[in-house]
Amino acid sequence: MPLFVQRIRYPPFELGNMVPNEVPIAEAIIDTGDIRITEFTIGNEDEWFVEWRKISEDDGGLNNIHSEITNLVPNFISRSRNGWYINPDPLHNISRKLILPTVSLLVISLFLH
Repeated sequence: MPLFVQRIRYPPFELGNMVPNEVPIAEAIIDTGDIRITEFTIGNEDEWFVEWRKISEDDGGLNNIHSEITNLVPNFISRSRNGWYINPDPLHNISRKLILPTVSLLVISLFLH
């Protein structure tokens, strides 16, 4: 079974507040099973980047990830995403509508006491 090394320096949510070369690179060995993976690199090591390459002799000390790799999209992702857009959870919408009445009730109760 082919072993690959995945190296990622991925931007956090607040991309503008981070200096890429100060964020550590995450590295792991991944067993792809029967799935054929093409080696690729996006970006460079001084910036945000992703690299997927075959394992070499220098990669002996890396963590080995044991997980199922598939081309199928998990159900929870296909239900909550539309391309790069994440569909909001319905409970989040309800909770946002409850914020104003709840805060108003709390302020009124503070004035009464």
